Amino acid sequence: TEETHAVAEDTAAAEATAVAEEAMEETHVEVEEVDTKTAAVEEEDTAVEVEDTVVEETRVVAEAATEETHAVAEDTAAAEATAVAEEAMEETHVEVEEVDTKTAAVEEEDTAVEVEDTVVEETRVVAEAATEETHAV
Repeated sequence: TEETHAVAEDTAAAEATAVAEEAMEETHVEVEEVDTKTAAVEEEDTAVEVEDTVVEETRVVAEAATEETHAVAEDTAAAEATAVAEEAMEETHVEVEEVDTKTAAVEEEDTAVEVEDTVVEETRVVAEAATEETHAV
């Protein structure tokens, strides 16, 4: 009976050991599966982080390009405005020169008229004097 009990205990212990080993093996396999899934998730997280970084860098580059485009557009607009203003100033300068030329011509004409008026006046004075002298003679 004691031997039977000892054999039964050994058998039970062996079965318990076998069950424990099998459970440990299954746990080990499950741990490996979890580790594999964790590694895949971490790899996916890294890929997402890289993608986020690329998106952020693209956004920064796009913003810089937009600001540069705005600056170039502003510079171009300023240059165009300056060119238009310079052209308008040149046209105004030409018009002022034309007005100055016309004014000089009018002043010259006025001087000629004044000279003519003076000649006419002198001629009238001479004619009056001659008329008076003729009357006197």
